[in-house]
Amino acid sequence: MAKELPYFRFTAAEWLNDDISLESYELKGVFADVCAFYWFKDCSIDVALLHKRFKDAKTMVEALVELEIIKINEDDSITIKFLDEQYDLLSEKRKKRSEAGRAGGLKKATNA
Repeated sequence: MAKELPYFRFTAAEWLNDDISLESYELKGVFADVCAFYWFKDCSIDVALLHKRFKDAKTMVEALVELEIIKINEDDSITIKFLDEQYDLLSEKRKKRSEAGRAGGLKKATNA
């Protein structure tokens, strides 16, 4: 997804009103970096990779987990809810567009 859509939707109102808005600028910065890395990795990373990538911010990452801004699943993968929702929506749209393009291409080929 990172190549097809190199950005995720950032809504200022949600940023300013969500739980993260109450935290320090440093924690918000680490969270923004984690979000970018998570999106780049197609919303699929585990705790070990998270800690390895952000080893200099281990206490900040642990704080994000404690605050349940980042959730750890039973299989040690992580979840960032708003990014997962966007990823699922965009993946479905991409699949539908691909199918429509394929159908259109087949129709043109049979008319030629």
